[in-house]
Amino acid sequence: MALGLLVTVVLARGLGPAAFGQYAFVVAVVTALATPFGPALQQLVTREAATRYASDDGKRILALLRWGDRQVAVAATLVGLVIVCAGFWFGGSESRWPLVGLGVVALPFMGFEGLRAGGLAGLHRVVRAQFPQMLVRPVALLSILGILFAVDSLSAGAAVMAFVAATGLAFAASVALWRYARPLGRNTPETSAHKHWRSAWGRFTLLMVTGGLNAQLGLLFLGAVSSDQQVAALRVAIQGGTLVALPLVIVNMVIGPYLARAYHQGDKGQLQALSRRSAQVALAVAGPAALILIAWGGPLLGWALGSEYARIAAWPLAALVVGQTINVAFGSVGWLLNMTGWETDSIRGTVVGLAVHAALALTLIPPFGAQGGAIAMATGLVATNAATAFWVVRRLRIVPGPFPVPGRPVR
Repeated sequence: MALGLLVTVVLARGLGPAAFGQYAFVVAVVTALATPFGPALQQLVTREAATRYASDDGKRILALLRWGDRQVAVAATLVGLVIVCAGFWFGGSESRWPLVGLGVVALPFMGFEGLRAGGLAGLHRVVRAQFPQMLVRPVALLSILGILFAVDSLSAGAAVMAFVAATGLAFAASVALWRYARPLGRNTPETSAHKHWRSAWGRFTLLMVTGGLNAQLGLLFLGAVSSDQQVAALRVAIQGGTLVALPLVIVNMVIGPYLARAYHQGDKGQLQALSRRSAQVALAVAGPAALILIAWGGPLLGWALGSEYARIAAWPLAALVVGQTINVAFGSVGWLLNMTGWETDSIRGTVVGLAVHAALALTLIPPFGAQGGAIAMATGLVATNAATAFWVVRRLRIVPGPFPVPGRPVR
């Protein structure tokens, strides 16, 4: 995520607010389109692989990956064709659609890489699982952007092509890592499990779509009703806010398989301990970072990106930092539900947050631009966590967050 922030700095400086806003819009659209066969399948594979790993059922894990590959191939092809046709139909010399059509080439790479990352995480190879997306892709993207900048060929279109190429390299790295770590045994068909996988995939897709909309709604709405400069301002603020959320992201990557195993073994005490300790660690790291960004966000933006970004992105950054700090304080509420089979309740919490986010975005973005989008996003994030925490307490009988609740027994 830190490398992702560096990519943002390089692109924001190299492209300028207008062209960077175009690039940010394209990446937001492609990320949203990849949700069903990227993050959704990845979380499903992580949970199922962790459960099967605890039962020493390697054949089922291999069958799950083979089934997932077929779903990604079909879904990415269909979505890509629709977007390319829309680009030809609606596109023009001043339209963003041609760039979106170029960006969708990354969709199958994102899906196949996510499957293998989920499989590796389920096998407790957590660091290896994140290596392609968190290291290979941003390093490759930075390298390509550096070459483009050196030959004076950096543009919004070139940046999108660099994003596609870097995503392809991340997929290649995930294939190599999976071949090394995959369970031994033959890849035998498991048609009896397909119905269960499809049903769970549908729930995870709905969860990821609502969550992805929660993350991208402000950018998409700004791109539709406001200027590229405002899109760039919100994109920069979002990237800055992710620094505060980074400790929780890392914690989620690590504890996800252990949550699934503890629940599979019926160990509620271990679930409670994992929840509390992970939230304590994440908040201890995120708190100081949040204070720095709130107090000196404007000067830091001016130093890293230039005075124009300091002017347009400082207040959106402050709003999102507050929201992300509260997000970290709640802990891994979504993962607690997703890894224990209660993803339907996680969807309910995310829908609550999305409704709050959408209502505020429609109200605040037209008059306030990026600042309104940041307030809407931060408030939606808090609402999501509050609603999801309610379902964690109700379903799992544990109290999320870093602190115990006085007088509230956990049964």
